[in-house]
Amino acid sequence: MVNEGWTRVGLIIDALAESWSTEEELKDLEEFFSKLEQEDRLANLEKTFLNAQITVMKNIDWRANYETKLIDWLTAN
Repeated sequence: MVNEGWTRVGLIIDALAESWSTEEELKDLEEFFSKLEQEDRLANLEKTFLNAQITVMKNIDWRANYETKLIDWLTAN
């Protein structure tokens, strides 16, 4: 049975993924997922972790492709 605390964990994971954008943060997320899985405490969060991982990877990709361009543009204007 999933208690209310685990419901909040999913919300927290979603919120973190929105702002995470580095390989280190992606690794932290994957390690946390793995730890919960090994301890059989994953509950119904597998899809949440998968979506969070995709979000972080998209954020990493965005930074790699656009961060420098945006900074340059902001500096020039």
